[in-house]
Amino acid sequence: MPSKMNFQRLILLLAIAATFSALLSSCRDQPDGTSATPSLPILSVEAYWDFAHEQAYAWHADAQVFEVYTEVDLPDSPLSSSVIRFTFVSPNDRTTEWVISCTPEGCKSFEINREPGYPSPLCVFERDDFHIDSKEVLKISLGEGIDDFVSEEKAWVYLKLGHTGTCLDNLVWAASGFISSPLQSTFVWIDAMTGEVIESPY
Repeated sequence: MPSKMNFQRLILLLAIAATFSALLSSCRDQPDGTSATPSLPILSVEAYWDFAHEQAYAWHADAQVFEVYTEVDLPDSPLSSSVIRFTFVSPNDRTTEWVISCTPEGCKSFEINREPGYPSPLCVFERDDFHIDSKEVLKISLGEGIDDFVSEEKAWVYLKLGHTGTCLDNLVWAASGFISSPLQSTFVWIDAMTGEVIESPY
C-alpha cells in the first residue's frame, strides 16, 4: 500500500500532466501563420496559355490576350466552379472580343461585342509579362483573407489577371472573395511579377 508521501507525489504528477496537456491543447488552437484550408483545385494559366492562344489565332492571326479569369471550385458552395477564361482582342477588329472558357471537362469559345466606351487599344500582355501563376496567387491570397470564404455555402472566389492602370504598369492579379447572402466581399491585389501584395490600384 503506498505511503501518504507517495500518494501525494502521484497526485502532483497527475496535476502536472493535466496542466501540460491543457497547454498543448491551447497551443494547437492558436494561429501558427499557416492556413488550415484544404487544397483547392484551380486551373493554371500557364498550363492553358499555349492552347488558348492556338485557338485564338484561328479567330484572328494577330489575337492578343488582355484578361484572364479563373474561378476556384469551393468544396461547400454550389455557386462556384472550376473554370478558366481568356479574353482576346485584335488590333484589326475594334468591335468584338473573343473568349475561350475551359473547365476540366472541356473548352468552348464565343465572340462578344465590345462594350461602348472601352479604351482603344486595350492593354494586352504576353507570357513574359507575369511570373506568378494562378496556383501561387491562390496560395498567397488565402493567407490575406480569402480563406474566410472557402467553407461558405453561398460563396465564390476568383482571380483576374490584367492591367489596372496604363498599359505600361505591371500586370496585377486581383483575388476576390464573395458571399451572396449576406453580401460580403474581400479583394486582394498581387503584383504579377513579384507576388507582392500591394495596395488597391483604384
